[in-house]
Amino acid sequence: LTGGAVTPTIGAVGLAALIAVFEILGGLHVVALTDVVQGVVLVAGAMLILISVDIHFEGLPAISKKLEVLDPSLVQVMDSAQGLSWAEFWIGVGVQRALFPDFPQRAMAASSQKSLRVGIAILALSP
Repeated sequence: LTGGAVTPTIGAVGLAALIAVFEILGGLHVVALTDVVQGVVLVAGAMLILISVDIHFEGLPAISKKLEVLDPSLVQVMDSAQGLSWAEFWIGVGVQRALFPDFPQRAMAASSQKSLRVGIAILALSP
């Protein structure tokens, strides 16, 4: 975007400094606002990827057919052992979520018992 005037390292450090100042001056309210903005960007990006796949590659079913022609093992259905392995992984991720440092900080900053319960439920469902 800068035509090489700003190196990726300088850009990353500058952005990190800007975010640090923003969150230090704004407190936990701004941290929550930043999380909301990041969530919106992630969801919008995922939707744009799906739209792009539909426009450029004729949708997910067409991609699956092309992959099956290329290599059938790329689109095979998991057997029960692989499915159990995936389930164990995601359950582990959900349980470990409570150990992340931001979790207790947000729990302590909850404005009420109800908002704390709602927040924990949301975090448990979306690791």
